[in-house]
Amino acid sequence: MDPYPYQSGARTDDPAVPRLPDLWPGGLELPPALRRLFARFSSDRSSTSLGLGLLIVAVLATALGLSRLLQNHIEHHMVVKVLDSQKQKIRARVAAFDATLRRSESSVLRYSHLISYRSADLALENPSLEPIAHRDPDGSWRTPRNRFNPLTDANIWLPPSVPLTEENRRFFKRSYSITRIFGLGAQNDVVENAWMLPLIGGMTAFWPSKPNYLYNADSQLDYRSTPWVTSTDPRQNPGHAVRWVGPEYDPAARDWSISVVAPFFHDGQWAGSVGHDMRVSRLLGLLIEPNASAQDSFSRPLYVTTSDGSVLAKREGAPARGERVPAPLLHKMQQALTSNKLAVVANRSNYLVLAPITTLHAWAVYVVDGGWIRQTLRDELSLLHSAEGLFVVVSVGAVVGLAAKDAQARRQRQSLLEQRNQDLERLSRIDQLTLLPNRLGLQERCEEAL
Repeated sequence: MDPYPYQSGARTDDPAVPRLPDLWPGGLELPPALRRLFARFSSDRSSTSLGLGLLIVAVLATALGLSRLLQNHIEHHMVVKVLDSQKQKIRARVAAFDATLRRSESSVLRYSHLISYRSADLALENPSLEPIAHRDPDGSWRTPRNRFNPLTDANIWLPPSVPLTEENRRFFKRSYSITRIFGLGAQNDVVENAWMLPLIGGMTAFWPSKPNYLYNADSQLDYRSTPWVTSTDPRQNPGHAVRWVGPEYDPAARDWSISVVAPFFHDGQWAGSVGHDMRVSRLLGLLIEPNASAQDSFSRPLYVTTSDGSVLAKREGAPARGERVPAPLLHKMQQALTSNKLAVVANRSNYLVLAPITTLHAWAVYVVDGGWIRQTLRDELSLLHSAEGLFVVVSVGAVVGLAAKDAQARRQRQSLLEQRNQDLERLSRIDQLTLLPNRLGLQERCEEAL
């Protein structure tokens, strides 16, 4: 081994070469305490900077992980909070709608009781249909247009097939008066008319929003075979209960409707049906909170459906007869539809809220816009993201600064080490007492002289 490894030009960063002298001149080893002191002097600062940098990186990684956990918790909490808020609003709106439907059931029962009659009740009625009706060119009897105000008057329609006996004329005249008076007081936010369909044919109706209703009725039109009448038949409805039917298309109204119907009686015998209509085109609108603010627009009704997926109403117009909820969507909703409780179902990026409409034995399906929720989350978490970015920038800056400082310290130590090596090399060739060349110095000078 070369006893003088610190000659000029030696690589002091070579692992095989001690960074500070382990040997005195002449091959004597340095004491262990001095070697440890020199090693500490050369490495303490570097280790401290490296350790501090690693600590900052560890703290940064931990902080980012905790920040992500916090964001996930906040996002979950906000989604749950928004959905709970929407569930409460939807529950309240559907409950109000359901209560209106129950009032409609009570209304149609009262109407049935008023229309039901005994033959003796007709004795005082004038058998003449004038002036409430006259014969039109198609042979049907209707209320004259020039005497008809749809906002205050009922209409009467008697096709040629109706036998105009004296009793029947008296019955229609009485029914016209009852329908007109009852219709004025029976309208609400859901149902919008009152009508009577007897088994003898014909009709009386009060429908302000459809002024041409019975004027559009063809003389061959017969409602007696439709569910509006057959669902009140004692053979199908032995308990004479109120029934909901539809959606059904009315060719005279030229519209789809869901109707609440009840039987009426003549001398205790089934004589026909009475009812109220709820237009399908208005049904989803009735499930929206009145005067809802713009911020509530992210939640809208999508369907009204039965438990088996049959569509009663949908957002894109009236459903076709027999139309069902799309299979993929119905599959997601199936479990909720088997219960009788309000439920939330995830659907891609959105959420579906299913609320039972007990009166119709149906479900209101609302869609909650997931995009609105995500935008709200971004707005709420923007401050946290800014703080996170600032923390990353500061931490990276601190690590870079420490690395630069450590590099500078290494260069300074390297320069100091080289200076010490040069000093040691010079001192190894002179006598410390006389400052004259020692044996090594004298030997080198002799070799140079020779």
